[in-house]
Parts: sequence; C-alpha cells; structure tokens
Amino acid sequence: MNDDGLSIYKNYSPTASRIILGAFIFCVCILLKNELKCFFSNKYISSVIKVLPLYILLYALYDIFVLHKDRVELDTNRATVTAYFISAIFFVSLHFCSRVKNKLNISLFFTNLIVSNAIIILTQTRAAIAIYLLLSVFYTAIVFRKSLNIKKVSMVVVLLLIFAGTSYEFLYKSRINEAITETQGYDVTKPGGSLGDRYTMWYAGLSAFKHAPMGESFQARNDFISEKIAAGAISDSITVYLTIHLHSELIEVLSLQGVIGGVLLVLIYLSLLYAGIRNKNVLLIMITLCLAGYGLTDVLFFSRESITVYLLCIAVALVTGGKEDTAEQPLPIDR
Repeated sequence: MNDDGLSIYKNYSPTASRIILGAFIFCVCILLKNELKCFFSNKYISSVIKVLPLYILLYALYDIFVLHKDRVELDTNRATVTAYFISAIFFVSLHFCSRVKNKLNISLFFTNLIVSNAIIILTQTRAAIAIYLLLSVFYTAIVFRKSLNIKKVSMVVVLLLIFAGTSYEFLYKSRINEAITETQGYDVTKPGGSLGDRYTMWYAGLSAFKHAPMGESFQARNDFISEKIAAGAISDSITVYLTIHLHSELIEVLSLQGVIGGVLLVLIYLSLLYAGIRNKNVLLIMITLCLAGYGLTDVLFFSRESITVYLLCIAVALVTGGKEDTAEQPLPIDR
C-alpha cells in the first residue's frame, strides 16, 4: 500500500477510537441517567449551555472583523466542518432553553434561534444553511406547538428574512450563483468547480461500488477510479480528493465497505431515529437528522472534531431529552 493509502487509514483510526469510546459513554449515560440529569439541571451548567450560541457568535465576529476571514471557521480552518458540528451544539442549547418555559428562557430561545442561523449563514456552507434552517424552524414548531405565539413567531421569521435578505448580496449570492452555474453546465468528464467536482466524486464512488459491490481496499478503489480518469470517462479534477474522501458519507462507505458497510451506516441512522421517536426525544431526532443530512454531501466521520461533538451531543440528548421533558409542565409566563 502506498503512503496515501496508509494516510487515509491513519486519519480514520482516531475517529474509530472515538466511536468506540462513544459507545461506552452512551452505556454510562444510560446507567447513570438520573445522576447525570441532576448534573445538567445545575443552574450554572444549564446557564452556560443556554448562552453557548452567544459565545460562538462573538468568536464568529472575531473571525470576520478581526481576522478578516471570508467564512467563519472557529479555528478549524474548515468552514464546512464548523457549520456541521455547531449545528448539534445549537440544538442542545435550544433544548436547554425550552426545558422550562418562562419569559427569560423563551426570549433566549428565540435569540439563539436567530443567532444560530446567522452564524450558519456566515460559514457559507450551503447544505448547512438549508438543513439547519429547516430543522430549527421545525424544532421550534414542535417545542411550542401548544403555546405558539403568532406575534413572536412572525417577528422571528421577519428578522430571519431581513438578515437573509441584507446578507444575500455580500455573503452567499456568489455561492448560490456558483451552484446554479455548476449544476447547469455539469459534465462528468470536465472540471466542475466545488459543486461540480462533488457530483463527479459521487459518480466515481458509485461506479466503484458497482464494480465491487462487496467492498474493496482504499488502494483498489482509487486504482479503479484512476483508470476511469485515464480513459477520459471521469474528470481528472477529482484526483486530489481521492486521497481524502468522496464528500458523501454513504457513497464513501459503499465504495470501500460495500453493501454491508452501507447497510450498517443506514442502521446507525435508523437506530438513533427509532430511539428518538420511541422515547419522544426531539433533541436526539434533530441531531440525528443533522448527522444524516450533512452526510449526504460530506463525510462527517472523517472529521475528528465533528464526530467528537456529535457523540457528546447525542450523549446529552440521551440524558436530558425524552418523555419526561416532553411531559414537563411550563412555568407561569410571568415568572
């Protein structure tokens, strides 16, 4: 195996270790759920979690105005990774704000809702902008379904629209136009820019899966794709990505682990969704949908930051989310 092959496996090794550690953390969370629930009920701990989006906003503004970065990265050097893992953090924060519905928490909830969407937009990550906006609005509708205030909802929607409209020209207009242009002019045999190359990577990965449906080594897969590139069937613009990943969780797994790996990945998503639905754990459902949704256009399990944050957020969801929180009666609104 060449150095690139060894490198890719070394990159996945820490992630695998974190996932194994995550399994033990989940077991501890289940066994010590009551004790951990008391820990997260501590007013200081819960207060810190509630204002996390505001801390992240300060860091995001530092990125933009002090470091003069075009996209918010939060010291990860990858804006997309940042958008993916802060989405899970934002849902945890929204969840803590909604556990006891008093004036302060409700105000903080909607403030965080606006702030979190603003930060996601500042990362200029197209998948995250669309998925997080839809899921956060859906989550809000579920949480406040029994006490939905049309005025407040209208104000939040208007503020989001105003921010989206005013930031469109200088933040993500070019990204949207770029996506439209690349999609319209897409040709698998020619360089296609950021989005066009993703389409080509997905095509290459599915071709490799069709060639070896039961899976193959990293080197064998790349040799097959390289032959396609040499024959002119696939653009050579994706060559640089072959030593990293194919920008789709499912396609990456199918191209390497085959049918069995693909089925296991889908089962992970479905088991988390099933646990969330069965226990009425809306937080767990939202985090899982983020994990699966972002996995359609990128590989989160490759990123040590992303998988670490998601494992911790899922653990928090297992402890603090569920039937008990759904059944909790809101405090009087004037409290």
